[in-house]
Amino acid sequence: MPEHDDDRPPGRPGPLHRVENVLTYASGAAVVLIMILTLIDVAGRTFFRQPLTGTYETVEGFLLVAAVWLGLSRGERYKEHVGVDILVQKVSPRVRLLITAIPLTLVGAIFGYLAYAGFERAIDRWDVTTSTTVIPLPAGATWLVVALGSAVLGIRIVVDVVSGLVRAETTPAEAEEEKDRV
Repeated sequence: MPEHDDDRPPGRPGPLHRVENVLTYASGAAVVLIMILTLIDVAGRTFFRQPLTGTYETVEGFLLVAAVWLGLSRGERYKEHVGVDILVQKVSPRVRLLITAIPLTLVGAIFGYLAYAGFERAIDRWDVTTSTTVIPLPAGATWLVVALGSAVLGIRIVVDVVSGLVRAETTPAEAEEEKDRV
């Protein structure tokens, strides 16, 4: 899959691609922070009998959520998710497009709803802190990360479906494959 949006030259990624890159780096930074905080916590607990205060709450309540939700759209962009395509390989390219477009449209709608609900929840919970005994973490920030990751993934899915429908033409190799089946 190319590293640029559908109709752009390879050297100029589109805005969605740039947003996905920023979110991917943020997701990676969350993973690095998880590792650093856990290392400091374990080292402090082991060598000084003094763990790093709030590590568990920060990792569980925010960083894990950021690591997962902010990287979802990149997986869809490069088709890095798990898929079983044994049956899909046996059908024509037009049927294959239909078989992939319908579920993707439903998934896009689900992530659109998750984004909407997540933004609503983030607004409702912005002033509320999680109920930890150690450090107060804003619950709205976590919901905002879920909403942002869902929104960008929903947009990526819509772009993939629309670009697949626009480019519904078959390649020469697929045309030869189609002839061999008939």
